[in-house]
Amino acid sequence: VPSPTTHLRTTRTGLYEIAVISFGAYRIVDVSNEVDTSEACPDRNGHESGWMRLLPLVAVVVATGPLLLWGLPAGHDWGWELVRLVEYKEAFATGQVLPFWAVDLYSGWGSPIFLFYAPLFTALASVGSALFGSLLTGPTLTLIALTMISAFLVTRMMGALPGKNGAHKSTAARIAAYVYVLQPYLLADLLVRSANAEYTALCLIPLVFYGVFRLRDRPRLGALTLAAGLGLSILAHNLTALIAMGLALLSTAVLYLPDRSKRQLIAAGGGVGLGLLLAAWFWVPAVSLTHLVRPGLLVEGRYDFHENFLDFAKLWGHGEYFSAGWVSPLILLLALALAGSSRLQLSDSIRRLYGCLIVCAFGAVLLQLAVSRPVWELAPLLPLFQFPWRLMGPLALLTAILAGLLALGLAGGWRRRSLLLLELLVLVVCIANAMPQLARVRSFSPEGMASIEQSLTATGIRQGRQSATGVDEYLPAQADLTAWKEIPPGTLLLDPPSGLGVVAVEEEGTRIRLDLNSQEAAKVRLARWYFPRWRASLNGESLVVEPGPLGEISMAIPKGRSQLEVHLDPPLVRRTFVWISGLAMVVFLLASAASFLPWFEPHSSS
Repeated sequence: VPSPTTHLRTTRTGLYEIAVISFGAYRIVDVSNEVDTSEACPDRNGHESGWMRLLPLVAVVVATGPLLLWGLPAGHDWGWELVRLVEYKEAFATGQVLPFWAVDLYSGWGSPIFLFYAPLFTALASVGSALFGSLLTGPTLTLIALTMISAFLVTRMMGALPGKNGAHKSTAARIAAYVYVLQPYLLADLLVRSANAEYTALCLIPLVFYGVFRLRDRPRLGALTLAAGLGLSILAHNLTALIAMGLALLSTAVLYLPDRSKRQLIAAGGGVGLGLLLAAWFWVPAVSLTHLVRPGLLVEGRYDFHENFLDFAKLWGHGEYFSAGWVSPLILLLALALAGSSRLQLSDSIRRLYGCLIVCAFGAVLLQLAVSRPVWELAPLLPLFQFPWRLMGPLALLTAILAGLLALGLAGGWRRRSLLLLELLVLVVCIANAMPQLARVRSFSPEGMASIEQSLTATGIRQGRQSATGVDEYLPAQADLTAWKEIPPGTLLLDPPSGLGVVAVEEEGTRIRLDLNSQEAAKVRLARWYFPRWRASLNGESLVVEPGPLGEISMAIPKGRSQLEVHLDPPLVRRTFVWISGLAMVVFLLASAASFLPWFEPHSSS
C-alpha cells in the first residue's frame, strides 16, 4: 500500500452517499421534539428561524470535513481497523452469524478476536461497505453518521433537563453540542488515531445521560433510553461504557436520591440491568473467557500505564494529538468559579448535578497525572486503559454538559439577540479550537486508496501474515508466538506423516473437510490455533481434538481411508448469553411499545 500523503484530492463521496448524509443531517438539527424553541430567535409567526436549527450541522461538517473531502484518513491504526473490518465481513459470509473467529489472521491460523474486541463499529462499517461496494466508504460514512448522532444526542440530552423550555434552553443545548463535537480529543479519535471503537462509544454515551435526565418526567422512557445507551456503549467500547455507567449511576443518585424519588431510582436500576442484559452476549464471554487468551499483553511494555502519565501542561492546548485544546480548561475554570454564585440560576437538583460534574471532571484530570498512580494500581480494571489520557473522552462529555449548564444558568433572562451572539461566539471559538487538530489529518492519495481496495482482502490478509491489534493479546494462551511466522501462509497440515494422502474437500471459514488415506495410524496436525470449541469427527464418529506442541489442532487417525470433518463452534457461554440477550431484547421491545403506543398508556380514574 502506498504511503499516505497530505495533499488535497478529489472526493470519493458519491451523490447517493451525500443523500444519506443529508437525511441524517435533517434528523440532527430537528431538536424541536425535545426543546420548545418558540422563543428562540422567532420570526413573525413566532417560530424559531430555520437556520438556527442548522447550526449543529455546521459543527458536524467542520468535524467531518476531512472525511467528506478526502475519505477515510490515514490515522495511526487505520490498517488494523480495516483488517478487522475485512475479517468481520468474511466471518459473517462464511456462516458466523455473530462473528467470533477471524479465520485469516496469523497466516490463516485464526484468532478468537471477535469474542473480546467490541464489535459495534466493525459491524456497522461492514454493513456500509457491503451496501456501497467499497471497503473504505463503509467506515467513512459510519463515522460521519456517528458524528451526526452525537450532536443530535447531546442536544436531546440537554433538552431533557428539568426547567421551562425556551430560547435559553435551546441555546444551551446547541452550545453543549458545539463543545462536544468539536472537542480536539474527539477529533483525534476520529481523524488522527483511527480509534473508531472508542469514538463510537463517545458518540453514544450521551444517550446514557439522556436516559438519566428523562427519568424525572417519564421514568419508563428514561429507563429504556438508559438501557439502550448502556447496551450500545458496551458493544462499542466496553471500557468507556464502564465509566459511562459509573457516571450515570452517580448522576442518578445526585439528581433523585435527595428528593427520595423512589420511582426514578427503581427505573434507573431497571434500565442499567436491562442494558447489561442486552449486551450480555458480548461482555459476559469477553470477561469469562479471558483466561483462554493473553490479556497480560494489554498492560505490558508501552501499554503499561506507569509509563504513560502526562505533565499537566500537556493536557491542554494543542501540543499533542490527545491534548484537549483551550476551550475545555476555560469552561472548567469558569464552572468552578461560578459553582457557588447566585448568578447561576439553576434549580436545586441541577445545582447538585452541576457540582457533581465539576468534581468528576477534575477527578478525570487528576487521574491523568502521576499523582494518581496509587489509584491506578488499586483499581482492578483501570490499568486496561493503558494510557491515562484516554480519560479525555469522558472528560469531554462532562465539559460539554457543564458548558450547557453555564449557558442555561447565566443566560436565562437574556434577549434573543444576545443569545444569538453568545451561541455564534461559542461556535466560532470551538471551530478555531478545532483547527490545529484538523491540520494533523493525513489523507491517502487516490492511487493509495485504490491499492487498499484491491489488496486488502481475506486472501491478502492471510498471505500478508496480518494481525489486527498492536500485540498478540487475542491469540490463544497456548499458542507459540513465533510458529505462524515461520510456516508458509495457507499451510493446512503441519509435518504431515509420510505415506499420508490428503484431499481437501472443503476449507471455508471454521469448517474443514478432508479425505485421508493413511498407510498407518498417525497424528494429524492442522495449522489452526487450538481453541476449546473445535470439534472433529472421523467417518461420522466423534474424534478427540487436543492442542499440539505449537498450540495447533492435533488429532489421531487410524490406518486406511477416512473422511475427517473439523469445525469450530461458538463457546457455550456465548451461545447461552445470545439467548439471554435475545429475551432481554423482547422485554425491551415490549416495554418500548408500552411506552410509545397510546393504548398502552395508563388511564387515570375520574
